[in-house]
Amino acid sequence: MEMAERQENERARREQDRQLRLKAAERMGQEMENKAAEVERNIEERVQKAQDEQYRRDMERERNDRLRHDRIVKENNAFLQRQIQMQEEEKMRRKEEERLLAEEMKREAEAFKREQQRNKVLRHQQCMQQKAMLDKQRMMKDYYNEVRRRC
Repeated sequence: MEMAERQENERARREQDRQLRLKAAERMGQEMENKAAEVERNIEERVQKAQDEQYRRDMERERNDRLRHDRIVKENNAFLQRQIQMQEEEKMRRKEEERLLAEEMKREAEAFKREQQRNKVLRHQQCMQQKAMLDKQRMMKDYYNEVRRRC
């Protein structure tokens, strides 16, 4: 009997522990549920704020885009007018540069031709001088050999 009573007490104590653990788990589950709900509310608030801010930025961007577009169209028109004028001026400047360049090239070609002619004459003179020097050296060698043979 005492054994049965002990077993009954042990079973009752285990049941009580199980009940306490269950209550603790329920409390923890409830706390987690409350925390999750709070986190979800915070997320929804943040999402709403982000959407509102994005909408405000989008509207501001559209307004700025329209203003920028209008300003760009006006600037482009003025730019195109300046471009047309500059192209005409550039065309005239290029024609003048081409004329001056052609004259300069003609002068350089004539100078180059004269320089080539001068170089040709100088090379011919150098060749003749070297030939004369070689002839002189040959004569000296021949003379030296003649003198050597006689001695």
